[in-house]
Amino acid sequence: MIGLHLATALALVVSFWRDWIRVIRGLSTSVTQWRIQTVDQRLARLIIMATIPVGVAGIALDKLFRTTLGRPMPTAIFLALNGIVLLITEQLRRGGTGRRRAGASTVAGEEQRTPDELPDQRITGMTMRQAMGIGVAHGLRGPLLAGSLAAFVAAYLATRYLVRYFENRTLIPFAVYCTLAGFGSLAYFTIA
Repeated sequence: MIGLHLATALALVVSFWRDWIRVIRGLSTSVTQWRIQTVDQRLARLIIMATIPVGVAGIALDKLFRTTLGRPMPTAIFLALNGIVLLITEQLRRGGTGRRRAGASTVAGEEQRTPDELPDQRITGMTMRQAMGIGVAHGLRGPLLAGSLAAFVAAYLATRYLVRYFENRTLIPFAVYCTLAGFGSLAYFTIA
């Protein structure tokens, strides 16, 4: 699991390497000059400022994420809410007309995670480290590398496609998917 997530993260770094260089340069120049003059400097500072509260919340609310929000019902609710928010923001971005406004930007390539994925990563990583420590997972290296390579290629190709798609198209299909999958999952878990 860790190899797959690392490969996916690496694919995103490779896909957006120019953007990462701009952000790193912006951060280094804004720190050395002690002011914000360019868009890249502002973006670097905003990324840091946005990351701090998320990191603090992740640490402070770790148990809540693992125990309460990691269950299927809250995940389904958040998925449906995500779809509704996407629908609303897409309409606002288009000025309520359904057409894209001039100068409107889109954000693509961001990985979306549900809270229930967080404990899986941590538990799987701990299990793999312990298994490798006693030699159990020695035979898993080949499949791990193959799976990681497949994850890298799939994430890279999907990112390239989605960036091109969202440059001229809408988020509405993804918003509808999130909303329907969220409400569908909610109905399923309510009945089951």
